[in-house]
Amino acid sequence: MKIINLAPSDTAIYLFNNGWNLIVLLTTSFLAIILPLDLDFEVLSHPTISVLNKMAYVIYLIDIFICLFGSANLISIVTNQYRSDLISKTYLKKWFLLDILSLLPFHIIFNNPYLMLLRLLKIPKVIGFMQRLKYFEVQYTTTITLLYSLFWLVHLSHWVSCGWLKLIKHDTSIDDFSNYIRALYWSITTLTTVGFGDVTPDMNDNYQLIYTMIVQLMGIGIYGYVIGNVVGIFSQDDPAKVTYLDNIEKLRILIRSRRLPPQLQRKIRDYFTYIWQNRLGYNEGDFLAKLPENLRFDLNKHLKNEIIEKIDIFRGAGEDFIEEVAMFLEPELITPGDIIFEKGDVGGAMYFLVSGVLEVLDEEGNIINTIQNGQFFGEIALFMKTPRTATIKSVTYSDLYKLKKEKFDTVISNFPKIAKKIKKEAILRQKRY
Repeated sequence: MKIINLAPSDTAIYLFNNGWNLIVLLTTSFLAIILPLDLDFEVLSHPTISVLNKMAYVIYLIDIFICLFGSANLISIVTNQYRSDLISKTYLKKWFLLDILSLLPFHIIFNNPYLMLLRLLKIPKVIGFMQRLKYFEVQYTTTITLLYSLFWLVHLSHWVSCGWLKLIKHDTSIDDFSNYIRALYWSITTLTTVGFGDVTPDMNDNYQLIYTMIVQLMGIGIYGYVIGNVVGIFSQDDPAKVTYLDNIEKLRILIRSRRLPPQLQRKIRDYFTYIWQNRLGYNEGDFLAKLPENLRFDLNKHLKNEIIEKIDIFRGAGEDFIEEVAMFLEPELITPGDIIFEKGDVGGAMYFLVSGVLEVLDEEGNIINTIQNGQFFGEIALFMKTPRTATIKSVTYSDLYKLKKEKFDTVISNFPKIAKKIKKEAILRQKRY
């Protein structure tokens, strides 16, 4: 079983949905700023804002039709099943009523300006879209999370400012913009729990006092939410560094408790540093083990396809070979100076060098050959069923892929052409060594 890739039509639907949802998000954001502000300064009377407000009605109306009769949602794309009837029923149960309430001009019907805030009932749907986007666009999760927090912090500060303006008297000695800036200043200093005390509620006005206390309580939660998000973003943005620092701390504790010799200390420290800087501290095997077989198969193939193509004897091999051998190759990292195997050892695997430099040594420790990127070794003992004919030592940090004997036997039995290439090289090397 293989994962179903998005067809071109599905990709177009996905892009259209995200594009349209972004338009709805911007429209809702515009209304979330303008409508509360209009209750203080009647900004909807401005010609440009009035036109944009009418356009918002049109966008909301189109959105209802798209959700009822338009393209598939994200769930239908992932499952590769387009069920417009199912999507419509889901929409009717979940969002339809809120969308209708956000569309109808209740403030005109009942002649109550505060009822136009019902148009902001679109906000829960916008929140749902932003949350979905964060989970579907995984590569941009950090950026989206940061923008998401900033987006709602700005809007909440604006709403609190507009509420404060309704409670206090406007200063007639300054213009509307300056009045709003002063209210926004009070909103931000209160929500962030800074509270300089230069702008305070009237102690004789209970409504101002109650409003201030509510905003202060909100500020505690918002402050914790923002700080938590920022810390989470920076820690998640570089999980490799977090893992590296954790490993170094554990090494420090081990050195203090077990008195490791300095040379071994440096070797372990350098290993962790190399892992962090070159392999991102990430073990793909652990992640693969958590996936079901079909997803593990496809991801394995993708991760190792480029590496397999770099190995000389595998160039030009068919798709079937790449698919099978990708499941068998096991990654291995060798540190400088380490011996992979010694002459006379029993052969249990052959190896493919992805990066690094290896030396081939004879019994006296003399260098008789070097192994570079893209080359393989260890096949002689497997083909000829003899002990290892030489010692292999790593000069640098070396990234290898190991093919165990039982898997090796499967590969050469299923792909005789590849087996012939490996055997030919094995015979030449056996004579040479």
